[in-house]
Amino acid sequence: MYKTKTVEIYASEIAEVLNLTLTGGDFIVRGPGSPENPQPHTIIHLEALTPEIAGSLAEKGHVLVLLRDAPILNFGDISFLVTPRPRLDFVRVLNNFFVERDNRQNDPTARISPDAKIGRNVIVGAHSVIGPDVILGDNTIVLNNVVITGKVSIGRNCVIKDNATIGSEGYGFEFDEAGEPIHVPYVGKILIGNDVWIGANSTVERAEIDDTIIAPSVKIDDLVQIGQSCCIGEHTMIAAGTVVSAHVSIGKNCWLSPNVSVKDRTAIADDVLIGIGTVVINDCQTHNVYVGNPARLLRRRTKNDIQTI
Repeated sequence: MYKTKTVEIYASEIAEVLNLTLTGGDFIVRGPGSPENPQPHTIIHLEALTPEIAGSLAEKGHVLVLLRDAPILNFGDISFLVTPRPRLDFVRVLNNFFVERDNRQNDPTARISPDAKIGRNVIVGAHSVIGPDVILGDNTIVLNNVVITGKVSIGRNCVIKDNATIGSEGYGFEFDEAGEPIHVPYVGKILIGNDVWIGANSTVERAEIDDTIIAPSVKIDDLVQIGQSCCIGEHTMIAAGTVVSAHVSIGKNCWLSPNVSVKDRTAIADDVLIGIGTVVINDCQTHNVYVGNPARLLRRRTKNDIQTI
C-alpha cells in the first residue's frame, strides 16, 4: 500500500510542521528509526527516556527524538521534540515526509465484474474477485486474493488486506424433521463506510435479510470474524483473532482486544473496552472495561486506557 521515499529534511522543518519547539541542534533527518536500534539521522519516538536508551542515543548521534517529557540533561548531538503524543506525531511525520501511496494499477489477474461500480483511484490486487453487485468507493485499496461478493457497498479510502472475504454466506442452518441441517439462504447486504480497515484473512458475512453494517473509521485487524447482521459503530477497533457472532451490536469508540468472543444478539454500548481473551455473553454498558470468561465488569474506562494498537 505504501512505499518509502528518499528524503532529506531538517529537524527544524519537522518541528515547524508539528508546531513543536526543537530542543538541541538542527541536522538532516533521512528517515524513521526504532527506539530499540536507533541510527544516525533518523527520527524515533519514546514514551520515556531511560538511562539505557539515553546511552545508546549518545553513541549514535544526530537522532531526533519525539518525547513526552523534556530531558533534564544535554545529550550532545541528540535533539528533542516534546509532545504529549509521541507516537501520533511520529506517524504524522512518516505520512508527511517518508512514505507515499503505491499508485500501482489493478493487477491483470484480478477478476472485476464489468457490472461492479468502481470509484476513482481504486486498486485491486492479484487474484482478487469483485462481484457484479459490489460498489467500491474512491481511493479504496483491495489487496491480493480478496473475495468481495453479493450486495456489498464499500466507501471511500478503505483498505481491504490480503485474503479477506466480504459477502460470504453466514453459518445458518435449520434442522428438518429428520434432523438434517438445511442451509439458510443469505440475501441481505453489507454496508461499509468510509476510512474502514479490514485485516488479512478476516471475514464479513452478508446479512440474512437486512444489513451487516460497519460504520466509518472502524479498524478491523487480521483473522477477525464478523457475523451476519452485525452493526459496528464509528471509530471502533477490533483486534486480531476476535469472533463477533451474528446480530451483535457494537457501539462507537469501542476497543475489542485480541481473541475476544462475542455471543450472538449481544449489545456492546459506546466507549467500552473489552480485555484480551474475554468471552462476552451478556450486554456491556457504556464507558466500562470488561474482562474474563464470562465477561465481568472490571471498572470504568478512563482517558488513560489504550488508544492505539
